[in-house]
Amino acid sequence: MTLELYGHPFASFVWKPLIALYERGIPFTFKMIDADHPENQVRIAALSPTGQFPALIDGDKEITQSNAVIEYLDLFHGHGIPMIPDDPLRGGNQGEIQRQSG
Repeated sequence: MTLELYGHPFASFVWKPLIALYERGIPFTFKMIDADHPENQVRIAALSPTGQFPALIDGDKEITQSNAVIEYLDLFHGHGIPMIPDDPLRGGNQGEIQRQSG
């Protein structure tokens, strides 16, 4: 099953999971959240009651928030250098960068 990423391409917090998906060569379908796609707006409202995106759907797994999506991709999809460092010291620094970037 192909992954589905819900978001809007102008939202910087959607860029992070997009970069991770493209970097790892993971096939996915992008589901646009906008007025022209009301069915996707309904889906994101069900996934995130506050309406926040991105959201990643992988079969029966539903992951919201860009950092959680990246961590999930690191653990379960694609091959390559981890997007989240294993070293706690570097990971702490990475966490600060993630908090500043949304």
